[in-house]
Amino acid sequence: MAIDTGQTSGKRPIALIAAVLVVVVAVACFVAYRFVPRDEKLTYKDTPNVTWMKQKAMECKGDPNNLSPEDQQKLHQVAGPYYNMMMPRYYQMQGGKIDKPAGGPSPSASRP
Repeated sequence: MAIDTGQTSGKRPIALIAAVLVVVVAVACFVAYRFVPRDEKLTYKDTPNVTWMKQKAMECKGDPNNLSPEDQQKLHQVAGPYYNMMMPRYYQMQGGKIDKPAGGPSPSASRP
């Protein structure tokens, strides 16, 4: 005959497990907050291709259609299909002002 002592073997109270889990999560959050660098901007050195594209962006004032056909071909080889978006961005990054908005007609053109 087995004697019942009132204790269940192998079961832990749920409150104790939840408390341990909360403590582990709190310690993990503290470690992540304390030791992960913040407010640091990632910068990369310009490659020769990027330097060339920035130079050409200034020459053509952000519009790749103003480049010679040879430069357009090299630009397409270097930047791929995104060169139309990169040239205005490089031009603006270097302080250039683009007169017309990219990507469509001006808002005043749609007014009657």
